[in-house]
Amino acid sequence: MNMSSADFFAMVAKMPLRERKAVMAQMPASRPPSHRWGQMNAGEAEYASHLELRKIAGEIVWYAFESVTLILEDPKDTTVRIAFTPDFIVISSTGAKEAHEIKGNRKANGRVKAFMRDDARVKLAWARQRFPWIAFRVMHKVDGLWVQEGGRE
Repeated sequence: MNMSSADFFAMVAKMPLRERKAVMAQMPASRPPSHRWGQMNAGEAEYASHLELRKIAGEIVWYAFESVTLILEDPKDTTVRIAFTPDFIVISSTGAKEAHEIKGNRKANGRVKAFMRDDARVKLAWARQRFPWIAFRVMHKVDGLWVQEGGRE
């Protein structure tokens, strides 16, 4: 059975909790061992500068790096703790809550796309389902501009 990655992630997001945990347990870790919590890599630091400019322009009122960890499991089943820490939490000037993930690029079919490992994509889909009041955005840089996966910011 051939399935697109989008269909696969949609299917996993709809699975019962135990099945999602089994799928997640088989996927590699999304953070490289060299990542130190609370320390930005070069791309994250550049995006923080971009957010600071947006704050000065009045587009956003607040942002913070790795400030919130979302628990994706059912609180009644604590056998496995699955968590997701977005790179940035942003509050827009309208009060909208956003979680921004900063990713590098890869080329696919002649187009530049954000590079995400499979487990990170599943966690993001799961977080969108569990926390519908947060707008989750995957950001990457194309031709010098920060672009939201699927459209411009």
